[in-house]
Amino acid sequence: MVYSVLGDGRSVTHSDKEKLGFTEAIILEVLRVKPVAPFGLPHGVDKAFELQGYTIPKDAIVFANILAIHKDPNYFAEPEKFDPSRWLDQKGHITGRDRLLTFSVGPRSCLGEILAKMELFLFFTSILQFYTVQLEDESKPLDMTPVIGLVSKAKDQNIVIMKR
Repeated sequence: MVYSVLGDGRSVTHSDKEKLGFTEAIILEVLRVKPVAPFGLPHGVDKAFELQGYTIPKDAIVFANILAIHKDPNYFAEPEKFDPSRWLDQKGHITGRDRLLTFSVGPRSCLGEILAKMELFLFFTSILQFYTVQLEDESKPLDMTPVIGLVSKAKDQNIVIMKR
């Protein structure tokens, strides 16, 4: 799809985003399934409160479990399934961006979210425009098991990247 829209002669631009909805949907799904910071940033509690029978004391440090929210079937049908189409409406336009919490939400959300999403789009689209990417051994499935820490990363995979 990327190659059919852009060919091999020009760089991707922000204005191409609308024509490449499925490409953006793939990026949103990757951010849902593999958030860079699965537990977000720490937040301080300024006054004690009750949450589902637990007392959260003043000055406690809390984290939002973004990964758990993104895997919750109340918010995402078949959450364990990698499905970029969950971000597309019937016409192929992006929908439901507000369900993605990778960059947090509210006044403490990541200031770089817009820039990060645009850079991801430009980078990912450029790779798909000029290269084919595949597993070195396609008979082995991609191992999507995360290596979780403060920042998550993928397991090492053997891939082949070939110039178009």
